[in-house]
Amino acid sequence: MHKPVTALSTLKKKIINCNGGLIYTFAVFLLLAISNGYFFSFLSDRFFHLNLNAEFPGIEKEQVAILAILAAPLIETLIFQFFLYAFLTKTCKIKSAVLCVLIMSLIFSQVHWYNWLYVVAIFFGGIILNSFYIIIYKRNNFIVAFCLTVLFHTLYNLYATFF
Repeated sequence: MHKPVTALSTLKKKIINCNGGLIYTFAVFLLLAISNGYFFSFLSDRFFHLNLNAEFPGIEKEQVAILAILAAPLIETLIFQFFLYAFLTKTCKIKSAVLCVLIMSLIFSQVHWYNWLYVVAIFFGGIILNSFYIIIYKRNNFIVAFCLTVLFHTLYNLYATFF
């Protein structure tokens, strides 16, 4: 016997299977980013004793958290994924996604210069974030990639702020 197909079950299948598992891809990359954060926190706590939290003198911690959760993901995604990827692929004619990810991650890490370990952590975090952006961009379009990358970055910063 066949189960009747309803509009709700069809929509559910489309959401779950959307473009080769959009939700699955999002979840896997977010878990990779969180794992990256924990790995570098472990290294810092165990060996280097460096502060991996960005500090800005004269700005309250709560204000930094709001900027990190709301403003930074939008601005950084616009600059370091959207514009930079377009520049590398269209102006510089770079065809290699791997090379684009590495260049984007290197530049992204250099604007997060709080200490050397933080820069290294952000470089690897950038590899995860930029890979996610390019995969979603190639599977969908720049609007979907931009919006999901902002959401990804926001959720990661929210998690990093409170845990």
